[in-house]
Amino acid sequence: MPYTAESMCEVIDRVFAGTDVVIAVRNRSYHSRLSPMRKMMSYGSKLLNRIFLNIRHTDTQGGLKGLSPRARAVMLRTRISDFLFDTEFVVLAARDKRLRIEEVETSLRDGIVMSAMSPWVLFRELRNFFRIAIRL
Repeated sequence: MPYTAESMCEVIDRVFAGTDVVIAVRNRSYHSRLSPMRKMMSYGSKLLNRIFLNIRHTDTQGGLKGLSPRARAVMLRTRISDFLFDTEFVVLAARDKRLRIEEVETSLRDGIVMSAMSPWVLFRELRNFFRIAIRL
């Protein structure tokens, strides 16, 4: 897990306080450690989420989420089996007006090096993105 213990504890604390979905939002220090290609993909993902999915919480790919039992049931309805299962989950959760969703700004642990991502992964995930958008 690339996040600090404090970031993970904040997510857990919010769930125990009654939030159904807690979404880790990546801060500037996170983005400063990304390659130019990964940075472009991250910002592009947020833009696509805003434009095509019309969701309020656009940083869906942070990788850290906290879920209540009610939100877990929504997560189990996702169909995407690759990276964008997070995005599909956030879309489904945003549609469920009973769920309370919050964001938590997170920080990376020292010494974390972000991996490169192949163009094939980008193509595959764009295809998954449009599968999510079409299901709306």
